[in-house]
Amino acid sequence: MIRKQQKYFFPLQLLLDFASTLVVYAICAPMSLFISGRQLAASPDFTIPLPFAWGYFLNIAPVVLILPLLFLYLTNSYIYTGAKKLRWFIYSTGNALVITACVLLSLQMVYPAVKEARSFITLFFPLSWLFFIVNRLLMVEIVLQARKNSNLIKHLLIIGTDKDAKAAAHIFEKNPELGIKMTGFLTANPEEVGSTLGPVPVLGTVDDFAGIISCNVVDSVLFIGGITDITTIRTISLQCEAVGIDFGFSASVFSQKFISITAEQIEGISAVFLQSVAHSPEKMFFKRLFDIAVSTALIVGFAPLWIIIPAWIRRTSPGPVLYSQERVGKHGRLFSMYKFRTMIVDADKMLDKLTHLNEMDGPVFKIKNDPRFTSIGQFLRQTSIDELPQLFNVLRGDMCLVGPRPPIMKEVLKYTPWQKKRLAVVPGITCLWQVTGRNEIKFDEWMQLDLQYIENWSLTLDLKILIRTITAVLLRRGAE
Repeated sequence: MIRKQQKYFFPLQLLLDFASTLVVYAICAPMSLFISGRQLAASPDFTIPLPFAWGYFLNIAPVVLILPLLFLYLTNSYIYTGAKKLRWFIYSTGNALVITACVLLSLQMVYPAVKEARSFITLFFPLSWLFFIVNRLLMVEIVLQARKNSNLIKHLLIIGTDKDAKAAAHIFEKNPELGIKMTGFLTANPEEVGSTLGPVPVLGTVDDFAGIISCNVVDSVLFIGGITDITTIRTISLQCEAVGIDFGFSASVFSQKFISITAEQIEGISAVFLQSVAHSPEKMFFKRLFDIAVSTALIVGFAPLWIIIPAWIRRTSPGPVLYSQERVGKHGRLFSMYKFRTMIVDADKMLDKLTHLNEMDGPVFKIKNDPRFTSIGQFLRQTSIDELPQLFNVLRGDMCLVGPRPPIMKEVLKYTPWQKKRLAVVPGITCLWQVTGRNEIKFDEWMQLDLQYIENWSLTLDLKILIRTITAVLLRRGAE
């Protein structure tokens, strides 16, 4: 309902932003040439006036005109078209332009034209940022004016009168830019009929539904609670279908933990999915591309270690160079995780004799100065060099660079239900736990950190964790 309203204005917002990039381009091209003191000569006898020097930067025009719009879309800057939140406009547009600038900087080696246009880019991004913010402030006014058109206002009938229903009505009433006008409430309690919840009337009971929608303007019906009879709910939804009214329900009817609802329609099957972990497919695609690019670069960059470490392991301890262990991935998928071997052969068979030395609570086993370490094993573990082969797990797609550490099945079987949520995403080489204290943290705190990562995931958060991982590895913080 609200998303449809936002999508209605999306083409206009996109058009404004594209027009802005053209205007900024037309301003910055001559300005950057003027600042750098360059002149453009069309012939020995004629110099092109600076105001008409746009063609000088045409070779990078596609990049600077399209990339900002792409990243504005990917950072959700177009979702909040109607919101009166200047801080959000500044943050979302600035975030998109910073990402664009980073991409352009990384292109300098393969795209020399970008390097030659530094003065132009230096002017282009701040001015574009200002234009994008102004565009969104302008869109707020356009949206508010458009709401005066009664056909664009959605009249909403809420079924339910509990605190969640009241809270929803309050949100719609105090945010007119959303384009939602409350028609009223329906209740399961006949004694509430005729009363008001704030300024909104309780029009009748659920049994009066057919009459209510006949006598009032109703575009959408939102079921929030108050009815436990599934037959009644189905009857209301069928009545909505019959007269062309949208029917929706709040995820709070089932649980407060669901954060996203998606509708799927495949041939004759229609389904609604309530998601407790909802990550944008577009962002996950970029995460995957980032994982492939960085893991490939690290595999190549650490090329000497692929020779030195195996030779060192073989020289100090008999047995294979790599250690492979079955781990649990996303939603219980099993895969083989690789590490450089840091313990003696058959170390797993000695585990039962060492359980009394475990220094971690919960189902995890970890001890300092493990007697099973080889002569270089503890060094490899403390420096995290033993984790390098997991870069190949990342390339295969079993793991990500950043994500909850993959457990073994023996540990998973001891998880409580809330702890199993950490298996809702692809596991990673590093995570919040590893950069926050690692072995110094209690098991439940570790699980909470993983859930915190899952619920607040973003590409920016991944970058922060990777940067903190470098520091943690260099300082050998928390590693045993």
